[in-house]
Order: sequence, then structure tokens, then C-alpha cells
Amino acid sequence: MRVVIIGGGIAAAYMANSIKKYSSDVDIIMLSDEAYAPYDRIHLCSLVDHSSTMEDISLAVDPTVQVALNEKIISVDKKAKRVFSEHSVFSYDKLIIATGSIPQTLFDISNLENAAVFRSANDSQKIAQGIENKEVVIVGAGPIGLELMDTLNKMPKVKQITLLVRSDSLYDKSLSPQAKKIMEQS
Repeated sequence: MRVVIIGGGIAAAYMANSIKKYSSDVDIIMLSDEAYAPYDRIHLCSLVDHSSTMEDISLAVDPTVQVALNEKIISVDKKAKRVFSEHSVFSYDKLIIATGSIPQTLFDISNLENAAVFRSANDSQKIAQGIENKEVVIVGAGPIGLELMDTLNKMPKVKQITLLVRSDSLYDKSLSPQAKKIMEQS
């Protein structure tokens, strides 16, 4: 049996490892549109401040799982059981889609040199390269935005940080007082 997993993040790696744990003879291929082997996105801030490398945040994947990088999927033919990337075709018996989420932006930032979402290793590198002696604006005060703000605040090369929040409260109203206190201490 051949299993194709579209995605290269923590869910895809966990799924591949779990399948191998219970059925070591299953042929598994993970298709990722990124240039890097699966890594833990929780540690993206450590790429911004250079306290970690890609190797440090990589996820363990069973060595018999094939990982194909730079494979942006353009279509799936369910009847023929084939997945098409920009330059390859992959057949499967079972297909798993574990692509994660796509960050929202207020407008198209793809052609802006000094703007980035914060979702991938490439985003981390772009942020790290573009902050020296700059005024940084972070849009959104979710956990990721606050963690990035905290990381940048500790970096001497950042000139100023502005945090833009949509509501009149920095914290989600459903957070417990203990959670708010932990965030305030950070």
C-alpha cells in the first residue's frame, strides 16, 4: 500500500510516524511545498533571533518515509488516484491532506520587500533580515504575534516595535486571569 501525505508540518510528520509504527511495510511519501524537511513551527522565533537552526527545530520522521520537498500540489485526480505537483505525478492508494492553515493578510503583501506573514522558516528569515535599525509593526496580538514581539523586543538591532490590535483589549476575553498574568510577565 502506498500512502501519500500532502503537507510537511507537524500533523503530516505525526501521521507518517504513526502509520509506520503500526504498519512498517506501508510505503509513505510526504509532499511538502517547502524547501525544508518537516520542522516545528512553534520554534520560528528562535530562527528570527538566530538562537536555533533549521536542524535544531526539525521534526523526527521515520527514516523509511520519503519526504519530497518543493512539491507544490496543483491538483488531485481522485478517480485515477494521482496527485500532481508543478513538475511531478504521485500515485497513491490512500491520500491524506495535512496542509495546515494559510495566514490571512489585510492585503496582498507578496510584492512588498519589507512585509511578511509569520508562518514558515522563510518568513522567519525574511523578518530576521529586515529588522536591523528598523521600526517594526506587528499586526495582531494573538499568541504568535505576542511571541514575535517578545523575541524582537530582546534584540538590540530592532529600533522600535508597534503592535496593532483590532480590539480595545490586548487579551482574549476567554483567557483566565492566570493566563493573562503569564502573558503580562512575558
